[in-house]
Amino acid sequence: MFLVLLLNNCNYETIENNISIFPNPSSDFLTIKNFNSIIYSLQVYNQEGNLLYNNQNYKNEQIDIRNFNYGIYILQFADKDNTCIKKLVVNH
Repeated sequence: MFLVLLLNNCNYETIENNISIFPNPSSDFLTIKNFNSIIYSLQVYNQEGNLLYNNQNYKNEQIDIRNFNYGIYILQFADKDNTCIKKLVVNH
């Protein structure tokens, strides 16, 4: 699996500048860390809008992406005030 992350639709510097997504590319696990802001929730959606991952109490964990199919995924982060969406492309 080959992972490419495209960043977009993050209008709030508070979230965007305090999130690190790695490794990139990745073949098995995706790590998302927040530094100064607190991520209250993280969701991953596929192209059809199906929710594949939902964590309402995110604590700098790894996400197992080994079973994700080739395609585009949407990562949605939220802190107490803002929401940020980033695009994720998974290739096999």
